[in-house]
Amino acid sequence: MLLLSYYLSHRLTRPLIEFAEDAERISGHQDSQELFKADGASEVRSLRDSLNIMQMRIRDMAEKRTTMLRSLGHDLRTPLTRLRMRVERSREPELRQTLLRDISMLATMIDETMAYLKTSSSGDASPPKKVDLSSLLQTIASHYADVGVPVAFSGPSRLVCMCQPRNLTRAISNLIDNASWVSQEIELVLGEDDGSIFIDVRDDGPGLSDDLKTQVFEPFFKADTARAASSGGLGLGLSIARSIAYAQGGRLDLMDRAPRGLVARITLPKQRPAASARGCV
Repeated sequence: MLLLSYYLSHRLTRPLIEFAEDAERISGHQDSQELFKADGASEVRSLRDSLNIMQMRIRDMAEKRTTMLRSLGHDLRTPLTRLRMRVERSREPELRQTLLRDISMLATMIDETMAYLKTSSSGDASPPKKVDLSSLLQTIASHYADVGVPVAFSGPSRLVCMCQPRNLTRAISNLIDNASWVSQEIELVLGEDDGSIFIDVRDDGPGLSDDLKTQVFEPFFKADTARAASSGGLGLGLSIARSIAYAQGGRLDLMDRAPRGLVARITLPKQRPAASARGCV
């Protein structure tokens, strides 16, 4: 009876455990294309099918909304370009500079929004390739030094990763841009920890409260105490960086730095995940 009870209990609970694992894995990535695969009793299969249908409908609605917004952004560029050309012919220098500044701000807002929609919906379609992260990060640090933003790099002399270098460069650049508005010293750190690879952007700024550490990832979030507020941006930098980290099979976390400051950490899997074509080697 004990053996029979154990067998029946295992047979009934195992599908629920698998279902919970599927839910945790799928919900962990906002752009996941996976479907629930849990099997078992008819009730579990019915719930699986219902959730898969709901997920596909939500994904279809999100894709249609993204397509509409991207088309709208594209259509706005034409009148904005015409407006710029007309303003440049103005004979009033002060008014011309004011209007050109406003037009540039609108163009930047459109560009940032389009970049966010592209990253959150499809990302970089280029295939992952082997990249020496040490060399990549040193190049990023050198580029910032050329424009007067000192970024110190520390890490191994060579560390190869299978990733999309253009998107990863953009994510790191967004993190450095955020840090540069509130700190004097920025450190770019590459390392390995517990089977994963991490890329840190460390600064000596005022840091963030625990509540803001969550809120700053929200698209278009801005607050007086938020780090991106002084930049005049739309509050999309961290959202884009997190989407890119997810697309690489990793994640982005914000942590306190001692004695003061903030650490923005991108964590990438050292070994290629079974369900993904990405990973570090």
